[in-house]
Amino acid sequence: MKILIIQLAKIGDILQSRKLISSYASHEVHLLHNSIFTEFAEQMDLTRLIPVNLDQLQTDNSTERAEILSTLRAEKYDLVVNLNSHDFISNILPELNASACIGFNSGDEYSENWLRFIMSFLKSRKLSGFNLMDIYGWVNKDYHPVKLGEIKIPASPEKVVIQLGTRNIKRQWSIAEYAVLTDWFVKQGAKVFLTGTAAEKEMSCELLKTSSVKFNIIDMTGKTSVPALFNLIENSDLLISGDTGTMHIGAFFEVPTIALFLGPAFPHETLSDSAVVTFPDSNIYDCYPCKEQDGCPFELKCRAFTSAIKIIEFIQDTETDNWYYSTSDSAGQLLKAYKQAEPDETSLMREVYRYIAKAELLNCIINDKLNIDKSTENYRNLAFSTERELQILKHLIVNKIKDFKFLNSLKYLKPLYLNYLLEKNSSDFVNNAIRIIESVF
Repeated sequence: MKILIIQLAKIGDILQSRKLISSYASHEVHLLHNSIFTEFAEQMDLTRLIPVNLDQLQTDNSTERAEILSTLRAEKYDLVVNLNSHDFISNILPELNASACIGFNSGDEYSENWLRFIMSFLKSRKLSGFNLMDIYGWVNKDYHPVKLGEIKIPASPEKVVIQLGTRNIKRQWSIAEYAVLTDWFVKQGAKVFLTGTAAEKEMSCELLKTSSVKFNIIDMTGKTSVPALFNLIENSDLLISGDTGTMHIGAFFEVPTIALFLGPAFPHETLSDSAVVTFPDSNIYDCYPCKEQDGCPFELKCRAFTSAIKIIEFIQDTETDNWYYSTSDSAGQLLKAYKQAEPDETSLMREVYRYIAKAELLNCIINDKLNIDKSTENYRNLAFSTERELQILKHLIVNKIKDFKFLNSLKYLKPLYLNYLLEKNSSDFVNNAIRIIESVF
């Protein structure tokens, strides 16, 4: 069987596609990808890479576009998997003459319903409970998540890699705090390697000026080729990074990683599976997670969500508050707290929506029940708000009303999947969703 996977996004997305790619391991798999990331894609175990220039592919009458389509048609693919939501990709899908197609705009009911449901979480990201790797994975209905192993953060690493920069300043932690952390590692006997692009050189220079130690800090910013970066990370004991492609390279090599997520970066969506993570408490920073494209009106205040001292305490196993690690269930990757605490309404509702997707969209065998203490005040509040949601949902279905303005006044209620249910126009699905909510509460 010959399969084409269309993945034209950034390096992190390519690496996050590996779970889907691995589910087709016994077949011939080709990857259509953005030529900018060819060096990264070459590190993947794939039968063939097909790099394309996005500008050329989007130009309807270009010679290059015609040549690309001719090449793809000649392969006579048995299956095309489209992981890209852009309209220009959906326009070329029929021209590939593949035997079957799944994913965005493919006409395949299962994969389109799954992706539409997941995209509805963009309306309220705080309730998102699915990692991007499993979103991609479940486009293939035969995908079965692998149980994740326990992550061990070394207490005395000898070789530490720190990725200072991210693609968005709002995702970037304080350089001054990174300097304190770097000093501590060096004083513990470690060598610290700073990585990043040439454009991020200013950050490494700032760290070196701020640092109190002047040895065993090796600045590799802008100096590594892609294979050299892979080799550096593969042979390290610990990686520290924000939500970047570098973090996913660490997962590719199963390197223990401390991930710092802030701004628009949300670990429920994009945390790699070899990482532990800390991120802002949305009860304190109610603006988190924010939108990628918006400016910050709060002077990047969520940068203060943690400190180098708290990270050091975590490494020394003396502080575990607000730290999470990747685990998995029958639907794939999710986060679990190191320190057990009573969940708030947001985290409880996140579990409910995940449960609905597991039962109705993914057709998982539900063998893991929601672990909710029904005696808590948070549960009672959630049960009350969910009952209101259930009544509203039934009302909307009966009256086919699609105006959700009046829902905004409800404190714990977000119309996450209501649009999805109504647009799908499937009474069986709606009734099943209602049944699940009623069975949980």
